[in-house]
Amino acid sequence: MLLFAGALIGGLVALYFGADWLVRGSVDLALRYNIRRAIIGVTIVALGTSMPEFVISLIAVIEDAYTLAVGNIVGSNISNVGFILGLGALLAPIRLTPSLIRREFAWMMGVLIGFYWLSLNGQIGRLEGGVLLVALVAFLVMLYRGRHQLATPRPADVSPSASAVAPPVASEPIKSLWRVAGLVGAGMLLLGGGAQAVVFGGTGLAEALGVDPLVVGLSVVAIGSSLPELAASLVSLARDEVDLSVGNIVGSNILNVAFVMGAVALVRPVPVTDTVVSFHMPVMLAICAVLPVLAFRRGYIERWGGVALLGAYGAYLTALALPYL
Repeated sequence: MLLFAGALIGGLVALYFGADWLVRGSVDLALRYNIRRAIIGVTIVALGTSMPEFVISLIAVIEDAYTLAVGNIVGSNISNVGFILGLGALLAPIRLTPSLIRREFAWMMGVLIGFYWLSLNGQIGRLEGGVLLVALVAFLVMLYRGRHQLATPRPADVSPSASAVAPPVASEPIKSLWRVAGLVGAGMLLLGGGAQAVVFGGTGLAEALGVDPLVVGLSVVAIGSSLPELAASLVSLARDEVDLSVGNIVGSNILNVAFVMGAVALVRPVPVTDTVVSFHMPVMLAICAVLPVLAFRRGYIERWGGVALLGAYGAYLTALALPYL
C-alpha cells in the first residue's frame, strides 16, 4: 500500500511540473512563430499529454491485455471531456471559437465516428490502424496549412505570462530556442513518467479489489493517463491560455484514437468487445458531441455546462461501479 501511495503522490508532483513546463514552452513557440495557440494546443501539448495513453496501450497489447488498452483510450476520451473540460468550465468559462468548432472539433468528431465505425467488426486490425494514421497525417496537414491564420488578439485575450514574453525577432539568440525546446521536452518526459507512476499506484489498488480489467481501463487507468491533460489544462487556465486548454483536450482526443490506436493496431490487431461498441463508445461520442450545444448561446461553456459535464461523467462512473456495489 505504501508503494502505491508513494507512486500516486510522486506522479502527481511530476504531472504538475511537467504540465507547467510544457505550457510555458508551447506558449513561447506560439509567440515565436506567430502560430495560433489553439494549434499549439492540439499538436505539441496534446502529443505530450497523449504519450501516457500510447505507452500504456502498447504495453497492454503486447501483454495481451486488450480490454485494458481499448478501455484506456475510450475512457481517456470520456474523462478528457466529462471530467477535465467539465472541471475547467466550472472554474472559468471556456470559449469555443467558431474556427475551433469548424476545424479542430469537426476533425475530432470525424475521427471518433470513424473509430466507432471501424470497431463494428469487433477488431481494429492493421488495415484499420493504417486508416487512422492516414487520418492523423491529414489532420496535421490541415493544421500546417492554417498555422498562420492568426486572429489579431484583443487586449483581454493576452495573458500576463504571454505578454511578458517578447515577440520573436531575427536577432534573438539561438540558445533561447534551445531553452524553449528543453522546456517542452522535459515537460513531456515528466508528464509521461508521472502518468506511469499514477497508473501504477492506481492500478495496483484496483487490482487488489478484483475489478474487471475493462473497468480498470475505463476508470482508474483512463483517469490516471488523463491527468496530464488535467494538469496541462489547469495550468493553461491559470495562465489565462484558454485556447491552449480546450485545444489540448480536442487534440488529445484525436491523437488518442488516430495516433495511439492507429500505431498500436499496426503492432498487433486489437479486439474490441461488444460492450465497448454498444455502450462505452456511444457514451464517448455523445459527451463529445454535446460541447457545441453547451456553448451555443454565448460561445462559452459556462459553469452550468461544467456542472452538466461533471454530472454526466459521474453518472458514467456510477454505471461502471454498480456491478461491484
